[in-house]
Amino acid sequence: MFRCKIPVLFNDIDYAGVVYHTVYINYFHETLESFFREHWGLHGLKNLMLKQRIGLPLINIQCDFYKPLFLGQEILIEMSLIDVGKKSISFRYRGLDPLKESIVKAECRVTQVAVCLDTGQSLTIPDIVKTLVTQELT
Repeated sequence: MFRCKIPVLFNDIDYAGVVYHTVYINYFHETLESFFREHWGLHGLKNLMLKQRIGLPLINIQCDFYKPLFLGQEILIEMSLIDVGKKSISFRYRGLDPLKESIVKAECRVTQVAVCLDTGQSLTIPDIVKTLVTQELT
């Protein structure tokens, strides 16, 4: 499991004063990037994309929202591996209240695939990605 604490900023909230639901997807993606940055360094994910020309786009996302999140609060995102297949990888994200981690604000399941950025063709998940997520997120 990987954990990342993220502050709620002014541009994250809607007119009702709560975090807009699509912002959670940004939080989950920020956690994914933080995970790769922690293990591969500042340019790890960038190198996968720019040097190896491999992208990991989302193909499915399912979210449930339980409790509101407000400006000035923080959210603790837990990232774990659900499954890694030949051409897809699925993660689970849980948004927790860092002051009381038993309070779940949102949960999400994300499936991503590997694609060649030059051709758009589907690829197998690179071994370097499989190894990292299997070792660190299970």
